[in-house]
Amino acid sequence: LIPEFEFINLLGWENVCVTTYDKYGNVEDSFVSEPNQGLKHIISVSVYAKKIVLSNGEGEETDFITQFYGFPGNEYCYYLDKNKTTVNESGKTVYIPLEYEGGSFPGEKTFYFNNSLNWTDLCIFAWRDSGDMVEAILLGDKLTDFEINDKGVEVYTITLPIDVIDVVISGNEGQTDNIIDFNPGGGGYYLEPNKTTVNYFGSTVYVPIPLNEYRDVVTFNFTNSLNRTDLHVYAWDKDGNVLTAEWPGDKLTDFETNDFSQDVYTVSVPKDAAGVIISGNEGQTDNITDFNPGGYYLFPNHTTVNEFGMTVYVPITLDKYTDKTTFHFTNSLNWTDLHVYTWYEDGNTFTAEWPGDKLTDYYLNDYGTEVYTVSVPIDAAGVIINGNEGQTDSITDFNPGGGGYYLDPNYTTVNEFGMTVYLPHGWW
Repeated sequence: LIPEFEFINLLGWENVCVTTYDKYGNVEDSFVSEPNQGLKHIISVSVYAKKIVLSNGEGEETDFITQFYGFPGNEYCYYLDKNKTTVNESGKTVYIPLEYEGGSFPGEKTFYFNNSLNWTDLCIFAWRDSGDMVEAILLGDKLTDFEINDKGVEVYTITLPIDVIDVVISGNEGQTDNIIDFNPGGGGYYLEPNKTTVNYFGSTVYVPIPLNEYRDVVTFNFTNSLNRTDLHVYAWDKDGNVLTAEWPGDKLTDFETNDFSQDVYTVSVPKDAAGVIISGNEGQTDNITDFNPGGYYLFPNHTTVNEFGMTVYVPITLDKYTDKTTFHFTNSLNWTDLHVYTWYEDGNTFTAEWPGDKLTDYYLNDYGTEVYTVSVPIDAAGVIINGNEGQTDSITDFNPGGGGYYLDPNYTTVNEFGMTVYLPHGWW
């Protein structure tokens, strides 16, 4: 037999102070116990100790513990319940040391956490309601108790004292928002890559989702080739039900930078999604309905008009990625509703069907004239710029003198289709 026992600090005392008494009732020793793992303390005392009192050093203490000799590996184990008290021989209200014999502690609560984002080095932070304030009782205790489910995901079992009111789970890759419901649907939580929010401190954190709302997801990449800011994904199912947050949807945060210094986002949407739109402060895509193309990017002038009359960007699959070349077009004839129509050497078109992609990116020069930035694939064979009032002849030189073109109302020609068109003049 050895004078050693276990104590589970379910009340979340900041300090566990140990005072031992000899057979005459004199204080034999006094020290502060350090936890061995989480809430568990293994407390060893001298062979002269006959009675023990545990306290938090702030007025709360136990009644005498008199049984603490046990066999190695089979020691006595005690815990406290804030509702289990007695009055000691000095007339003070003290906690009754309750013996733990296995199973769950009375007053514990347990939930599960699916590590669906494969975070590493998982830890838990927890706070309790001490009556007049919320105080931390766990600050970064490592989570180690898990099993692997049928999807190959770690499922952690998390057991907490009954008076815990708030929990955050963190890993090297991020952290959850505060968890305050420890009995969610399905008995636990999981995370989705795009389900995030901004917490009280301004940090982007992941929203814990109850396990009974679990959804298989499909993932694709989106290359932010136009350097849009504040990207979100908005998804809906075949019945029109919204699967993300309301517009603009879930914020995209998971990205890597490619060899061209472009952010490549991982976009995860429910497997039953019928359509997706990706948006930023500067515009949005057209509907994306194919989630297995390997990824998408956007081209500056490659736009269309959606069912609501909005100009949106056409998502282009990454297998059709092309570098671009850019020139300027001065709208010297004040045309309206300008478009660019582009084709390749083999006759296939890059832009939408005639009149092509709408031009929207322009500035005003010193004369108050619109100067448009026109981007075309670097291997394009020709371009026509058109508006409601007319069109240019074919443009085949994308690097004209001065970097752009303008039109003169008196310089026209007849093209191969017998139409009168305007001759583009390079800047000089």
